[in-house]
Amino acid sequence: MAVALAAACLPGTLAQDDVDSDDTSTIVYEVFGDENNYVCGDSLADDKSYATKDSIVLCLFFNDSKTAPVKVVYQPVIDVFEALQVKGLYDNFKDNIEGNLEITAMADGKRSRPAIFKKNQEVAQILNLIVVLDEGKIDALEWRNSCFDESSCRPDDCKDTSLTYDEVDYTERNCFKSDCAVAEQYDCDSQVFLTWVGRDNDRDDCTSDNYRISGFTNFGIISYLDAAKKLVNL
Repeated sequence: MAVALAAACLPGTLAQDDVDSDDTSTIVYEVFGDENNYVCGDSLADDKSYATKDSIVLCLFFNDSKTAPVKVVYQPVIDVFEALQVKGLYDNFKDNIEGNLEITAMADGKRSRPAIFKKNQEVAQILNLIVVLDEGKIDALEWRNSCFDESSCRPDDCKDTSLTYDEVDYTERNCFKSDCAVAEQYDCDSQVFLTWVGRDNDRDDCTSDNYRISGFTNFGIISYLDAAKKLVNL
């Protein structure tokens, strides 16, 4: 199956009040004073429901646990597979060479668990985020990262990214890139592959999760990842 990845590529931007912005060509970062004060769009949006092709405000937060989190804002479209680019991310955190750095997603007051995107000097090039809809309302945001039985990277590059959040243990692994000090520009900037499951407010089933990497054969996964990694240099 051919996938037009480039057509689904979204750069991030920061809109002052998480509203529409005409310029999405450059990542702009916002730093918070309170690492527990995660805000994205309308925090009272629990009653909002969406139809397929509506857009929402979705935020990614990057946190090293030592400083306040950094936020990047996107406006993805309901049930459209999209690769969320975070150009300049590695440079922003390249001085953090010890320990784990985490990413959290948020939309309409729903917040995901954290996921690890950087371990010491290595970075995850791709993370998989699924938005769960319930009758058009955002019910949850879930990370589903994997090395796909080591078919998407070498065994040495498949790292344990398990963590505990809110007293729940999450076991997972992901592929990491280790040569970032000599990599091409943006090769070490993480991308988030966004898909949707559930039903919209017209009771139409979401189909974009069919494009998630785990739905492909081993050969397909390799081709898929190679195409996706090239997006960062567009």
